[in-house]
Amino acid sequence: MHFRTAILSLLTASALASPTPRVNEDDDYPILHVTNFGAFVNDDPSMPSHVSFHVVDPRPDNFVETDCILYRAGSLFKTVWVNCENTSDVSFLFASDAMRLQRVFLLDHIQ
Repeated sequence: MHFRTAILSLLTASALASPTPRVNEDDDYPILHVTNFGAFVNDDPSMPSHVSFHVVDPRPDNFVETDCILYRAGSLFKTVWVNCENTSDVSFLFASDAMRLQRVFLLDHIQ
């Protein structure tokens, strides 16, 4: 149990320390800033597992700021998307091999 938590912490630390890829500033790619990431993965149902982090989309026309939290007894890994707090625009999927984060955009018009 402690070994799995330590490995997850090390993987998290190395992912957060990796350089952010650069994109062409002329393009309007959404770059979501994830901070305050923490996770505890436990197979014992008497002690819940959890993952939490903070997400910000800093673009003025598309600004969103929210916390994403999941508490669950037993295995934390899910096969469904979980909405973050106070918005359904941001959701995440926490799997055994990756965490995926998505932001929903609605177009006012289609050309």
